[in-house]
Amino acid sequence: MKTLLPFVCVALATSTVAANPVYQVTAEHTYACSSSPSDGCKDFPKGFRFEAYNWGAGAPTVGGSPLAKEGDSGSPPHYRFDGRDVAPVLDDEGNMTEPNCRWPTGGVTQRVVEGPNGQLYVRRLQITTKCVGGRMVTVQRPLN
Repeated sequence: MKTLLPFVCVALATSTVAANPVYQVTAEHTYACSSSPSDGCKDFPKGFRFEAYNWGAGAPTVGGSPLAKEGDSGSPPHYRFDGRDVAPVLDDEGNMTEPNCRWPTGGVTQRVVEGPNGQLYVRRLQITTKCVGGRMVTVQRPLN
C-alpha cells in the first residue's frame, strides 16, 4: 500500500490572496512617511499610484506601497498618506481597480516523491513569483 505524504512548505513568504485596490494622489502633491526609518518621508506628485492597505470612505489616513514593476525585488516600502489627498482609481464602470502585479514572493517547498525503484525521497523546489510582462508568473526550480 502506497502512502502519499502531503507537501511540507518551508519558509514561504506570506502574501495575501486578493489584491488591494489601487489608489492615486489627487492633490497637487502630498507628503507621506514610511513605516521604516530607512525609507523616511517623501513628497509624492499628483497621479502617483499605489496599492492601498487600510482604506475606506472617509479614512483619515490610507496606507500603501508603490505598485510593483517588473524587476522589483525585496519588500516594498509602506507609506501613510493623508486620506484627503488620495482617492481610488476607478474603471469605466466605477469599480475599484486592482494592480496587475504584486511584489515578488518566494521560498522553498519540499515534497516526498516516489522514485523509479519504489523508494521515497524528498524533492526540494525553489518557488519564485514575480512580475513579468505586466503579469504575475510563478517559476519552480529544483534544488536537488
